[in-house]
Amino acid sequence: MGTILGKLFPPGRLLRRGGLDVALLLKHDSRLYGEVRATRRVRLHYFDIARPLAEWAASVAAVAPEVLVGPPSVLAMLATALATEDRAIRPELLLAGAEPLLPRDREGLLRAYGVAPRGVYQAKEGFLAIGCAYGRLHVNEDLVLFEVQRFPTDPMRMVPVITDFTRRSQSYWRYRLDDVL
Repeated sequence: MGTILGKLFPPGRLLRRGGLDVALLLKHDSRLYGEVRATRRVRLHYFDIARPLAEWAASVAAVAPEVLVGPPSVLAMLATALATEDRAIRPELLLAGAEPLLPRDREGLLRAYGVAPRGVYQAKEGFLAIGCAYGRLHVNEDLVLFEVQRFPTDPMRMVPVITDFTRRSQSYWRYRLDDVL
């Protein structure tokens, strides 16, 4: 979590008085999120998107998070629900993951939240890439070695093979992902 926030915020942002509220719109909670919740600088608020939107949308608005994280489709549904209740939120940072962030989704989320969404490519294998303000994903080559296996019939398509030098447990050495890029 520290690596992700460190790559996204300028130095000193996390030291501001009051800390940082992060709303996680995800299907599954994690022990890692619980450990981060115990800090004072970052407050994680988990919202279970497997539950009906009506059960948690108002709670997200009440938190008024500086960082909002979720799949693009869920972020769009939340924006629509909050707009109908005249409860729009304006996060400093909007992170979209778990689904492709298509150009039309990017534009719609920018209009809805007033900030351009940034993609996150994270999986059980680690924090692999982060989006920039221009909508491109940049692989975290300082954390993970990326190799590719191209399809012989379509060289523009590839499967990433990763080696993560930062993990001490659950290491990944020349691990072939299931993703097709």
